[in-house]
Amino acid sequence: MLTELRISNFALIDQLHLVLPAGFLVLTGETGAGKSLLIDALLLVAGGRASSDHIRFGADEALLEACFTLPESHPLVSQLRHDGFLLSDQHDVVIRRILARSGKNRSYLNGQLAPVQTIQEIGLQMVDIHGQHDQQSLLSPKTQLELLDAYGGLNGLVKQFQQRYEEWKEKQEALEALQQRLREQASRQDMLQFQYDELSNIQFEVGEEDALR
Repeated sequence: MLTELRISNFALIDQLHLVLPAGFLVLTGETGAGKSLLIDALLLVAGGRASSDHIRFGADEALLEACFTLPESHPLVSQLRHDGFLLSDQHDVVIRRILARSGKNRSYLNGQLAPVQTIQEIGLQMVDIHGQHDQQSLLSPKTQLELLDAYGGLNGLVKQFQQRYEEWKEKQEALEALQQRLREQASRQDMLQFQYDELSNIQFEVGEEDALR
């Protein structure tokens, strides 16, 4: 659960510190109040792609920090303890990202410097954001087929089919390349035969080359 969010010099936000209560939470406000900026900040905390455009005008760095409290049963708890990011009696996960206009961004996990890839892997297990039109993907035939395959337990067969199809494509491309080389060789053979026949039909006479000079 997200319990705290700190933002500094991010887009139009100068300083912001939110302490979030437990349970269901709704952020409301009129258009332009900055609700989407909070979502953008949370996406970046979770490992989203950063840009210097996110830094507030006039500032050299932006700071984004979020604190998550995880239950003991959450699979991340044992993983983070094993990796040395979480103590045995700890349940709070603090992710901090510093965006620098120079491009030297830094990411921290519970105070320890961590690569963005690690932040992304952890963020995926703690943050799940949906837009208002995300459900429209259900109208896509591709999505419908994927859901149907998953429901029917066919994912293994689908993967096997994809592998076989890729193998067939490779062999098909190799065959086409071989056929192209054979066509080129046949064309060259015809040209050489034509040149041979032309030269064979010429009646050379002794000394003719000197006369032509």
